[in-house]
Amino acid sequence: MAAPCSRHARDDLELLGGDGAAGRVAAALAGTAAVARCRLHETHLRPGVGATAGYVVTWSARGREWDDYVLATTCPVAEGAVAERVRLGDREVRAWRHPADPALPGLVRACDVGVAGRMAAVAEPGLELVTYRPLRRAVVRVTGRPAGGKVSVAGRSTTYLKVVRPEIAAGVLARHALLASGGVPVAPARLLPDGVLALAELPGVRLTDALVGQGTRALPPAAVLDVLDALPRSLLDLPPRGIAVEDTTVHAVAAAAMLPEHAPRLVRLAHDVTALVAGTDPGPVVPVHGDLHDANLLVDGGRVVGVLDVDAAGPGHRVDDLARLLAHLSVLANLDPVAHRWAPEVVRRWARAFAEVVDAAALAARAAAVALSLVAGAPGRGPGGGATARIDVVDAWRRCALARLGRS
Repeated sequence: MAAPCSRHARDDLELLGGDGAAGRVAAALAGTAAVARCRLHETHLRPGVGATAGYVVTWSARGREWDDYVLATTCPVAEGAVAERVRLGDREVRAWRHPADPALPGLVRACDVGVAGRMAAVAEPGLELVTYRPLRRAVVRVTGRPAGGKVSVAGRSTTYLKVVRPEIAAGVLARHALLASGGVPVAPARLLPDGVLALAELPGVRLTDALVGQGTRALPPAAVLDVLDALPRSLLDLPPRGIAVEDTTVHAVAAAAMLPEHAPRLVRLAHDVTALVAGTDPGPVVPVHGDLHDANLLVDGGRVVGVLDVDAAGPGHRVDDLARLLAHLSVLANLDPVAHRWAPEVVRRWARAFAEVVDAAALAARAAAVALSLVAGAPGRGPGGGATARIDVVDAWRRCALARLGRS
């Protein structure tokens, strides 16, 4: 099954990134302006769903030029959503000008300086788009002179406007409230119209950055386990939304679409990792974070002082939280071997500590599965590039799982 799916994924990427695609998308959205220049900026592949491309466009009108960002997708767009229909070859895609994302109606308001300032209750606001996953979520940082409330040393306050699909916004707010009730350090949240949540800024620095400066001293593994122990059992009453690690074939398909030269190896790894995940014990269903990794933990003084992105918190297996964290830490050294020179030792120490509370073979197998899901998004496609290095990480975790099971 992997080959046809891989071809479909590759077809989507080639359709959106092919010759003339950027120009046709831009022309459909130009209105009264002319397209002076356009180029593909990046692509997002959602395995089994479709692909989205972002293009940098320079418009021209009345003797002046200005830059804009437009997007096109092969992913499904809800009926009634505002998105232009564009014909590329024999297929139709949906396109829009940022920030008018058809699945994130709140993004337009969050990217409007005046409106965002009012939502964050600040004057003289400055905006920064921190994260944008088309059709899925975005985060806008708003800084400004506070109209009231806590003031930073610099006299400015920071609020994060998290934009999600409106139908899930109440669930995200509920998760923040449940976690806060259990003493988990999550940001206080307010629900605003159109799927926007206003989140207060938390103290600390991301674990990713703390590791750069402090190495193994940044955080003991017991501190991670303490946070997971604090997750309230009321999360078990929620529907599971955690990111499954079992869909290795789908992730291999996505990676093979990006890296066709590695397709045979990726298919073999997916087969092996799937068998290892299925053949190891994940342990009981417990409250989980659902998307635990180094960028979602804020630390200070060897403690976790902030937990981010709790949208997927609910019932799951603790081994999946720990495996996801280890897999993300495992690829840091590939991104910058000098800055993240401590990462391999942290992974070794933490893997030993985590293997005392979950099945060691299951931990390694699921870390391999998560690492496989990270291959498609790796920077660098050539020999020795980030993608090749991440495939090696998958294989290393696969071999670790086999060793834990007493196999070669």
